[in-house]
Amino acid sequence: YSLSRELIENIENYLEHSDYEKLIDFLDENNLILYYFTFCEMISAYVNDGFIDRLTLSSIAEKFVTKSNEESLIKLGITLLGVTDKDKAKAYGRVLGILSEYTFFVVYAVKNSRDENAFIFDLFKRTYGYGRLICLQSIYPFNDEMKDKILILGMENEGLEGISASILSKKVNLSWYLDPFIINEKYFHKISKVIVNILKLEEKAIYTLE
Repeated sequence: YSLSRELIENIENYLEHSDYEKLIDFLDENNLILYYFTFCEMISAYVNDGFIDRLTLSSIAEKFVTKSNEESLIKLGITLLGVTDKDKAKAYGRVLGILSEYTFFVVYAVKNSRDENAFIFDLFKRTYGYGRLICLQSIYPFNDEMKDKILILGMENEGLEGISASILSKKVNLSWYLDPFIINEKYFHKISKVIVNILKLEEKAIYTLE
């Protein structure tokens, strides 16, 4: 709570005095992701209650995203756009979200927006590493196209196969793909990879308990 309040005070200070360095120093010392959800709730309340002007905040957020070379300010910018302007968050997020360091902030910035699931699915297909994991965790595979694609691409994440497999097993009904009338070589290969990596995770858990 206190870090969120301090960040808002720094944002208000920036709005009044353009104190760029103080804002960056605070973000560098206090990683936004550690108090992200509390901050989003608090800044949304400030905007909705009229304590901070929505258009003004949206304007500086866009400036942070497009003009800054500071990673911490870009993350703050996309977060603020998620509060003030979902369409702009999507517009910039289509590019920023490909980079794993920004994927989390983009995915949550577009939450509760129109076509949110389709947006995250598109991002999932274009990102890798932890970024792909975040997208995979956030996707709701409502149709067969999405289910097929996340099964095919979900395990193409070198070094993160175990976590990917664990998430996939909850997103896709693997038994459906094992039906004799449905299964083919492509599906069998992917499902085998999912199962093998889940078993590896369980094996590690057993050794840890021992």
